[in-house]
Amino acid sequence: MMIKSPLKWCAVAVLAACLSTVYAGAPHSGVVLETMNSGGYTYAKIDEGGAPYWIAAPQTVIKKGDKVRFSEQMWMNDFASSTLKRTFDRILFVSAIATGSVPPADHPPRPLVTPHPVVTPQPLPPTAEPIEKAQGGYTVAELFQRKDELNGKTVKVRGRVVKALANIMGKNWVHIQDGTGGATTHDLIFRATGDVPTVGKVVLAQGKLLTNQDLGYGYVYPVLIDDGQFTP
Repeated sequence: MMIKSPLKWCAVAVLAACLSTVYAGAPHSGVVLETMNSGGYTYAKIDEGGAPYWIAAPQTVIKKGDKVRFSEQMWMNDFASSTLKRTFDRILFVSAIATGSVPPADHPPRPLVTPHPVVTPQPLPPTAEPIEKAQGGYTVAELFQRKDELNGKTVKVRGRVVKALANIMGKNWVHIQDGTGGATTHDLIFRATGDVPTVGKVVLAQGKLLTNQDLGYGYVYPVLIDDGQFTP
């Protein structure tokens, strides 16, 4: 996973665990100075009490001059949007934009906080114990090596569940390792809607391999397995 440019809003939940934030959920409101849609998101330049700044949210119908409300989710510095092909010096990511009046003059807006540096999440450490390859399946390393030819195909791998995150944007995220692969090719992520397997258990995992998945917020996965299923 490397930093570059929002699963779509699932990245918020993942990133929130890796960023230092201040005044989480602080309410804001302002007037739209400029807006554009790209990659399923709405970017808007907001004037809040004479202090303009950019926000990003899931795609929303707003226009220049609209009065909007939103709550802080996370700030990012030097955010590069691959779809817009531009870099924002500072941008506030929010979960939703609502239209409505800005606060009256005797209610000054909450001061904007200084964004903290982005902390790049490190890959999960590899498992020490090699796991036997599934019959008719692949190792984790092979799936990374052969990702282009396997793109869009159903694959299976036997590995140990090293991490599981439940119900992020309606899906469960499960990390599988089998003792193969290098520094960036030893950890395979499955997205699934079924039960989350127990961390530490060895399972036979299968799903559809997808390559170069840009989930936004700088999260780009060279390999991601969708529609994951797990059996003992």
